[in-house]
Amino acid sequence: MQLTFEHTFDAPIDTVFAMLTSAELYAALDDQAQVTIHQQDQVCTVRIERAFPTDDIPSPARSLVGDAIQILEVTQWVAAGKGFSATFDVRAPGKPLTFIGTIELAPAKTKTTFALSGNVKVNVPLIGAGLEKQVGELLTFQLQETASQAQELLR
Repeated sequence: MQLTFEHTFDAPIDTVFAMLTSAELYAALDDQAQVTIHQQDQVCTVRIERAFPTDDIPSPARSLVGDAIQILEVTQWVAAGKGFSATFDVRAPGKPLTFIGTIELAPAKTKTTFALSGNVKVNVPLIGAGLEKQVGELLTFQLQETASQAQELLR
């Protein structure tokens, strides 16, 4: 299932990029998250490991994943023209779930646009497509929370 998300930050691009590649943002979202940020040559890699409770997931899906689901997210940022671009790979180790795609960060005068496009895949026979829709809704909510927290920290 294709998922897109867009947000405009009220801050210049260098400030937004610094926020998105800092441990501060991810600690504010989840103080139990393990965050590693590594800069090598022109690539900034953000690696996040965290657990999400599955309380809001319908019971048929919850039976597949348990009370919490471990997530590993790796995002690799590079400079692209006047902005930045990234590839991301989100997985639930040991579970048939992936969310893979790209992010574009572009200047817009004194603001910054964030555009994400990715593919949610739940590889479970017969019910995978339905689960993808539910996972997509949860991911959209999480992206909104992340954008809101980032905007708050930018103030």
